Amino acid sequence: MADAILSFAVENIGKLVITEGKFLQGVGEQVRLLHDDLKRIQRFLRYADTKQTARDSIQQWVPEFRAVAYEASDLVEDYALRLSISSNGGFTITLKRIACIAIEGYARHNLGVEIQSLRTRISNLTKNFGEYGHVMTRTGEGESSDTSRQQQLRHNYSFVADEDVVELPNDVQVLVKYLLSEVETEHKISVASIFGMGGIGKTTLARKVYHHGRLKDYFKGFAWVCVSQQWQPKDLFQRILLKLTPENRKQIMKSKQDELASQLQQHLQDNKCLIVLDDLWSTEAWDCLKDVIPVSEDGSKILLTTRNEDVAAYVGPNGYHHKLRCLTEEESWELLQKKSLWESNGAGCEDLGKMEDLGKKMLNNCGGLPLAVVVLGGILRTKKTLKEWNEVHENIKSYLDRGEKIGKEGEVQKVLAYSYYDLPWQLKPCFLYLGKFREDSDIGVESLYQMWIGEGMIFENDRREQETMMNVAERYLKELAIRCMVEIKAYEEGKHAVTELESCRLHDLMRDLCLAKAKEENLYKLVDRSTSRDSPPATEAQYGLVLRLLREDISRYNLPPKEQTKHLSSFLCEAADWRYFNLGVRIMSQVKNLKMLRVLAILSFNMASQSCHLKSPLGYVGNLIHLRCLRLRGRDINLPYSLGNLKFLETLDLSDSDYDCKIPNVLWKLERLRYLYLPYWWKGPQPKWIPQPKL
Repeated sequence: MADAILSFAVENIGKLVITEGKFLQGVGEQVRLLHDDLKRIQRFLRYADTKQTARDSIQQWVPEFRAVAYEASDLVEDYALRLSISSNGGFTITLKRIACIAIEGYARHNLGVEIQSLRTRISNLTKNFGEYGHVMTRTGEGESSDTSRQQQLRHNYSFVADEDVVELPNDVQVLVKYLLSEVETEHKISVASIFGMGGIGKTTLARKVYHHGRLKDYFKGFAWVCVSQQWQPKDLFQRILLKLTPENRKQIMKSKQDELASQLQQHLQDNKCLIVLDDLWSTEAWDCLKDVIPVSEDGSKILLTTRNEDVAAYVGPNGYHHKLRCLTEEESWELLQKKSLWESNGAGCEDLGKMEDLGKKMLNNCGGLPLAVVVLGGILRTKKTLKEWNEVHENIKSYLDRGEKIGKEGEVQKVLAYSYYDLPWQLKPCFLYLGKFREDSDIGVESLYQMWIGEGMIFENDRREQETMMNVAERYLKELAIRCMVEIKAYEEGKHAVTELESCRLHDLMRDLCLAKAKEENLYKLVDRSTSRDSPPATEAQYGLVLRLLREDISRYNLPPKEQTKHLSSFLCEAADWRYFNLGVRIMSQVKNLKMLRVLAILSFNMASQSCHLKSPLGYVGNLIHLRCLRLRGRDINLPYSLGNLKFLETLDLSDSDYDCKIPNVLWKLERLRYLYLPYWWKGPQPKWIPQPKL
């Protein structure tokens, strides 16, 4: 992971030397020397990443590696960009800041002193490498290692669909038969429940039942909703109705909660429907829903999945309860063969028998849990030889013997965590980034790619001929899917879109892994008051921050001290309700101090002030000159003319904003802007009562 951060710093400084070289005159040689120092550390980290003992030995210095990389990149970029803006006659505030140092020459001197200080820290750091220090002086090994990693990443795989599962006898047939039968007990809703531990295949089984041909002919409507732990009554009603009556989307989105309940009840009285409640955690969610589902002998029916047997018993005390079991050794091996592409990868291999023995030994660590087997298969899919399979076996054994705990305890979770360690270095930060999004949410990949690119997680040297950076990001995500670490959904055939994929999502256990590793790597801090899931208070520097706040939290939440946030590169903030004034003012008054932000997403906020004398809180955005990606969703989005200062901005996303959205005539100044998303209502003629868009 530290390797990926250093790679970003090396690439960023290298590009700045080329594109902003004239603004580095006088310190250009010092910048190049710093660049070379970082490349040597990068070479060492890639070597250590392939050697378990080396990786363990340097772990204590990883925070220092990370700090040096961020400081070096921020230092050079900030200096070059501010001089670039001031030389163009704009950004008066920046000009004053540089002038207040005394003279521009002193600013260069100051930069030189800070670079020398960083180089001294790097020199002292490398003295601790001990027996591995000789790697720093090698000139060829780093490049060859890099090439092999690139080849591994660029290898094309055909995506394996969900059909690659082990069919447990009669599971689908029994559930389908129950859902087609009539309810014998009066005054009860017909419910079929699938329950079992996380990762055992509940959702996979429910999906196969949901798409069964006999049910398609029996029911007139179908709705699949993931409830999870963050459900809200209105949202739950909306999502079910949107699946049952998508043609009524406008009315559904405008309706109040009691109106939605009435609409849903009426639709279920008139139509026989199947509703799947996936990942139900609490009885409260069912209590909210049950009163709107009419009871009849041949009416609508419920299929639910849950980890909690008590929830299943509460929802359907007289229904059908289906407990999933773990796989047998034979079933585990069958699944591993499918997921590792055993037949095609092992064709003609003389060591096939030995590889099979190793595979079965590794399965002992999976405990018959399908998710663990699938992830192990994803690891082995990229390994073609007995030597590579043996390395995986030895590394997993060593990893388990150390007793390392990632997220929840147990060998199964450690097997999942090993899948992270086996990732190419480019993919590690991209995978951990997925933990920023809500549990059980469908993550739109287009905005995800742009955030990856904005944070420097997608590398220029991974581009093939005629590929865009979005194409490279999509290959990264597909690689994660091939390794069975993330589920992906493609657009329907023929639908025009920027990307081939539409969305992705994480299994709960994989998200737990994301959050645990992100905390360990200090990649970002998560404060989620909607689920009471907060990272513990941090004392070291922070590089990413995610806030999900309730209204009462926003008025009293303060960002960490400046010393901890001076290198913060991404800030995502989402409010539970955007109806109230001053919430956006409160957040933006603190964001203005995050000078090195590259990605800023402020979602579901009212940006209006209670006082007409106060300027728009977004007036501070023009000071965030390092921004690459800016996403705003809310009311009264009034962008300032200083938006034109954002020289590096590539994505401006206002797609979900309300009617009062104003953009000044400065977009032509944004030379690197590639993706502009206007509010959906902007696209066609509007009713007279709606304010006309201003651009």
